[in-house]
Formats: sequence, structure tokens, C-alpha cells
Amino acid sequence: MSLFLGPIHTWLYDKVKFQDSLTRAIADMALEKGYATEEIKALDTSLATLEEGNLEEIVNGSIHEWLLERVGLVELRLAYVLSSILKEDASHIDEIEKVAYEFGAKQACEPGVSVRFAYNYLDDKLINGMPCDRVIDLVSENAKRIVFEQYEDVHAQYLDVFECEHEAYYKVRFALIKGLLSKSGIEFRVLDSHKYELVCLEG
Repeated sequence: MSLFLGPIHTWLYDKVKFQDSLTRAIADMALEKGYATEEIKALDTSLATLEEGNLEEIVNGSIHEWLLERVGLVELRLAYVLSSILKEDASHIDEIEKVAYEFGAKQACEPGVSVRFAYNYLDDKLINGMPCDRVIDLVSENAKRIVFEQYEDVHAQYLDVFECEHEAYYKVRFALIKGLLSKSGIEFRVLDSHKYELVCLEG
């Protein structure tokens, strides 16, 4: 099976593991504070967990189908955790955003990077469907600013399974992005529905 694996497969699986680690961090916060305790404790029985080990050792069958299933799995796991906590009390979104920001800040890119580097760094971390879906479109770019658009909401299908509010999901996603860029000197801004920009604040 390893003969069929390429760098893009490892890249995507790293994104899968990154998102599931975020979900774990949010779930840990909820358990610590006693939020939706029964639901959060049931996460790993309600939904499958990611296999452990090197990618070439755990892939079974078609690598594309295998990765597609894992992308769906971690999207569902995050939607389940968010929905469980927020259905109990919507005001907990503030604490979830804080966890997401701090999670991103622990893996923030270095100071002084270019907007192109920051754009690529986010692409290396965030799940946006499968690479072949091409849901992110680069609208414009110069040395100080990149504008990009998500032309399809690939997350909605998973959020809707657990009736997770889309707005809440994106608040968490944006908090994560801001954490990832917290040292960079690059600011993330929402321009419109699913249209965003990265702006260099230095120089």
C-alpha cells in the first residue's frame, strides 16, 4: 500500500489529525467544566476514532476513499462536540473559542512571515474537503494582502447531522485561524459570507 502513498496523502492526513486534536481539546475543556458530560464522554462510542500509527501501516483499501472517510469522521466528531456543548448552553461558545485560539497559538507560524506563507500555513492546517474539491479560490494577491473565497460550504453536511449551528462552527474556526496567525503580523479578516482576507500589518 505504501507504493500508492504520496506527499499529498500525508499532508491531508496531518490536517485530519490536527482537527481531531482540536476536537479533543474542546472535549477536554467541556469535561473539566462539566459541560454536556454524558454526551462528551460518549464521543468515542458514538463515533469512530482515528487509527493510530503511520499512514502506510493503517490504510486499508483505496487511499482516496480511506482519507475521504477520515475527513468525514473528524468533521462529524467536531460537529458532535460543538453541538453537545452548545445545545446545553449556547453561551459556552466564548470558552470554546478561547480553547480554539489557544490551540492554534501553540502551533502559530513564526513572526514576520509573508501573506503567502500565512495563506499556505493555514492551508496546511485546515480541512476544506478533499484536495480535489478545490473549494478555496484565491481571488487576489499582492505582497501585503491576499483575498480568498470558500465557494462551497463543505462543512455544512456534517454540521447538519448533529444540528450544529453553522455560525458557531465558523466562530470556532476563525478563533483557530487567529491563534495560528497570532505571532505572524498577519491579520485574518472576514469580508463577506465565505470571503476572507489576510493582511500584513507590518512594514
